[in-house]
Amino acid sequence: MDVAGIEQHLKTIQHGVQDLEDVDAIVASIDEFQQDPLVLDLILPQTIKQLTDAYFEKDLSDQKQTCLIFYTFSKVCGIKKLMRCLDADLRQLDALRTVLGSIDATQEWQQGFFLLTWMALILMSPVKLDDDLIILEETNAFKSSQFLRVPLVRVKAELFLKNRSLFDLHVKKHGLDHLTIHYVLQALKKRNDHQAATYFDNETLTDITQFSLEAFEEVGLDEKKMILKSLPKLCKIWFHKDCFDEVESILTWFLSNLTLSSSDLRFTVANACSKVISQLHIFARESSDNLINEMVSDVDNQVRSNDSEFIDHDYLHTNLLVFAELARLNIIPADNIGTIVESIVPVTMKFQQLKIGRVVGHQIRDATSYISWSLIRKCKIENHSQSLLLQLLICTFVDKELVIRLSSNAALQELFGRYGQHVIDSVSAVEIIEMPVENIRVCILKNIPRLFSIFEINFSSLNDSILSHLYTEVVAKSNELIVVELTIKMMSELAGDALRGTVKRILINAAKDFSVSKLRVLNSRLCYGFLLLSIESISFFEVPIVKAQCFNIFKEIVLPKLKSSSSWSPLEGVSFLKFCDLMSKTSDPDCQLKKFHIALLFKILRFRWRQGPFHSQARSLCLAIIARIVSSEKDMDISAKQEFDLLFRKFTENSDPICCAALVSLSPDKFLDRFRNLCPTISCGAKAEVLLALSSHISKVPVQDRGPLIIMVSDFMNDYTTTEKGDEGRLVRTSAVDLVSKNIALVFGHDPMVTRNLESRLMRLAGEPATNLRVLSLSILSNAHVYLPDCLHGNHDLQLLLFNDRIFEQVPNEMWKGFALSAGASFSSDNQIRSAIDAFLKYYESLPDSNKLEVCNELTRIIPSYNELRAYSARGTAANHWSCSSRDPLKEALAGLTFWRRLMESGIVMPPLFNLEGMYAKFYNLHLVPGQTRLKTAVVRILPLLVCCYRGFTISPQDPFVKDATQKLWKMANRNPHGKLSSGCLQRAAVEGLLLIFLQLNMIFEAECVQKYWDSDQHPLIELKDLIASK
Repeated sequence: MDVAGIEQHLKTIQHGVQDLEDVDAIVASIDEFQQDPLVLDLILPQTIKQLTDAYFEKDLSDQKQTCLIFYTFSKVCGIKKLMRCLDADLRQLDALRTVLGSIDATQEWQQGFFLLTWMALILMSPVKLDDDLIILEETNAFKSSQFLRVPLVRVKAELFLKNRSLFDLHVKKHGLDHLTIHYVLQALKKRNDHQAATYFDNETLTDITQFSLEAFEEVGLDEKKMILKSLPKLCKIWFHKDCFDEVESILTWFLSNLTLSSSDLRFTVANACSKVISQLHIFARESSDNLINEMVSDVDNQVRSNDSEFIDHDYLHTNLLVFAELARLNIIPADNIGTIVESIVPVTMKFQQLKIGRVVGHQIRDATSYISWSLIRKCKIENHSQSLLLQLLICTFVDKELVIRLSSNAALQELFGRYGQHVIDSVSAVEIIEMPVENIRVCILKNIPRLFSIFEINFSSLNDSILSHLYTEVVAKSNELIVVELTIKMMSELAGDALRGTVKRILINAAKDFSVSKLRVLNSRLCYGFLLLSIESISFFEVPIVKAQCFNIFKEIVLPKLKSSSSWSPLEGVSFLKFCDLMSKTSDPDCQLKKFHIALLFKILRFRWRQGPFHSQARSLCLAIIARIVSSEKDMDISAKQEFDLLFRKFTENSDPICCAALVSLSPDKFLDRFRNLCPTISCGAKAEVLLALSSHISKVPVQDRGPLIIMVSDFMNDYTTTEKGDEGRLVRTSAVDLVSKNIALVFGHDPMVTRNLESRLMRLAGEPATNLRVLSLSILSNAHVYLPDCLHGNHDLQLLLFNDRIFEQVPNEMWKGFALSAGASFSSDNQIRSAIDAFLKYYESLPDSNKLEVCNELTRIIPSYNELRAYSARGTAANHWSCSSRDPLKEALAGLTFWRRLMESGIVMPPLFNLEGMYAKFYNLHLVPGQTRLKTAVVRILPLLVCCYRGFTISPQDPFVKDATQKLWKMANRNPHGKLSSGCLQRAAVEGLLLIFLQLNMIFEAECVQKYWDSDQHPLIELKDLIASK
């Protein structure tokens, strides 16, 4: 919400509570602040005072409105803030009780909520009440309402504190319940420690403690939270009673409940446990230090002795939250601080566990950032600041989760602010803080290289540590594959001999640790990371020991996995593809693709990943490898070549998009021949992939060989193939236009005849309904002709018409065919139809009569004739030599007729020399095409409009043109063999046409008769015609 919006909503609230005239607006304005309720704090005291002043003098309607607004405020701001704004005058109590006694708790619960909340505040007064039992009984009338449970218990808690016997009476009658215990303990918290310690006797306190601990497993989430929040308050009372055994039992219970599955409960447990330990720190510091030491040692042992996959995630998360809270309270012993920073944080800052279909661990890493922030703010960590700097830098710029990068960055800023002199100079610190962390790609590919340049002179050892960490903890271990991919890319593109030398040393040292026998038992994830980084850059791969180990890993781990399994991870598949890609690029005799490589390559093509971070990379790798083999760039032995040819032909014939796209790597003549033979069998999606690949390849084709390719692209702009999936030809048309858009100078700078053909088809596509395609087509033509539209953000249809008029004034093209589809197609949206018709009429009215005549003749000419439609019905859809189905002439006829009808309905005035009789004859003949009811109906609907347009609306019933049209409409209205009027679409359209003509001729009697007989459907229409004639 912007500043103006905030001010407007605050103004609505402040003014609204004064008169309560528009309560809905007030409530809506308050709800607008749910995301940022702190803004309301500025106006809350004054607003609540104005809202509740003179409440008892208001009429019933205003009281209800007041309560509704108060309840809305409580949802947004919280009830505690509102209670502080209410009047705590004890003299209001009687009036409150009176109003409470008069309302229905089930129907007027919002009033009950407000009044009980106000009563709870008033009862906080230290004054003892004589009639507290009566008040308790009066308020019990609201216990049936679920909405009033909390405010009612608040009232009870205050009454119980004033009179302990009431609490005993309640327990005796209703037993203990967690809600009451929670609010009684919360109310006791406001009293001094002595009052709190003496309120409960030991026996009652023991009962409450045992009740809370024993019921935890059986209650719901909300009650569990209440129990957890109550336990620290119980401990505090036990401490003041010097009863440490009970405290020990509560602490023992906490330590045995650190593995809760609910993350909400883990946060609550950690907060409660840290409060108990902080109390122990006050009363028995040595005991608290020992307890903290045990907890830290236990976590340290777990993270050091176990693989992260076997660590209890929930247990670790809860402990880390406890440590963060204890660090915030500054009660962690110094030795344990060292253990946390040097031993635990380095493990948990990068913690991951691979589950089915997902990677977990972000809560652990987030809690670690919280620990770091708390330690930096509250504890002395000078001796550990360098270690913490490395961990926070890596987390800030490498963690996949944005919220963790932000929290780690906050801790990093704290570190620079408090311990900057121990870790880095102030200028470098400012530069690091200013780096953006919102985008993971920017963080890894840009920010980390900037870090290296910052540290290069004075902190080069830090660069070595970061690179080593990136390899050992990210490249070789991380399960976040997008992070691995980006890190490998960044490390392979590092500038500077020192940095690249460091990476080489890391790879050499890692290679020395490998052996063939070890590879089979080593963590395969480590091997894949080594392999991927090594083959990303030739300079890394050419190091002899690195190259040797790459071949060992490929042979001992990658190939066996792919051969033996029907499925594999993206990491495994990409490792294979990258290695094959390297082998296909190098002339090294050791890097020869074998028959089994080819078989596995096509096996991966079948398995290709449809989504995920490695999908696009796997696609581009497969395409690059196959393209090199297809173009004969890579030598292979005979068996491998034969295997490739066999599988490649099989995959292309089955419309595999990658194999089809690789065809463009053939020489132009071979490509055209092979592709033309495939087109009858492959899908439109595969054709689109070929054009997509050709768009980036055509610039590499010699100029003298481009002509046939450009002609082919032009032909594909005519692909209107329709299947059960719909207009699949649109995929091909879109790819063809996209190719032209990326190669405008290349395509339009060729043969003039080809260019003219391209322009004509682009003009048609610019007029058709497909939004993206029409916009792109007009953009291409505008760029090609260096044409700047009059209105950059104007109506597309009007821009197209003006462009056609100014650039192609005397040159025929297919623009009107596309435009008619937009303005006349039944599936066009209302906005598209309105835009096209309005644009056309505006353009048409600006033309002289001679040009209007040309436009009208062209719009009539583009509608297929009777003979064309009969020929289409006989032969079916035609296809060109690329197997592109042509446009459906029936759809073109329907669209053209509908376009003309809409123009006539919009009042178009045709030029005097326009051959209306010829149009009438052509349109009427269309209705004679057999078996086309929609076409017949479209013709019948336009015939009366043609009559109305005849001679500028000056028509007579005796005019031969009018008589002929009317007789034909009578005939079509009586197609029912029994003579009775039918409600079919054709007959309905004919009757509506007759009505329109009669009304235009001012033949009111005839029109009324047709309408009457149509409505009654009781007499043959032929009798109606005779009746009208006899008149």
